[in-house]
Amino acid sequence: METQLTTATADRGTDRHVGVAAGLNDTLRQAGVAVGIAGLCALIPAAHAFGGDPTEYVNGLHHALVAGGHLAAVGGWRAGS
Repeated sequence: METQLTTATADRGTDRHVGVAAGLNDTLRQAGVAVGIAGLCALIPAAHAFGGDPTEYVNGLHHALVAGGHLAAVGGWRAGS
C-alpha cells in the first residue's frame, strides 16, 4: 500500500510541491503505524500486566501477535497482486 500511496502523492503535484508531497506521505505512514500499534495493543489486557494473572496477559499478547501476522499476510498478498 505504501507504494500506491507514494505514487499517488508524487503524481498529484508539480516539482514545486514535491516537498509537501513527501511530507504528506511520511505523515500518513507514521499515522498508520501509530493506529496499527494502538489497535494491536488494545488486544492485550493491561490489567494483567503488573500483578495480575500472567496467563491472561500472555494470551492477550498471543492474540495480538496472531492478528498482526494475519494483517501482514493480507498486506503481502495485496501488495503482490
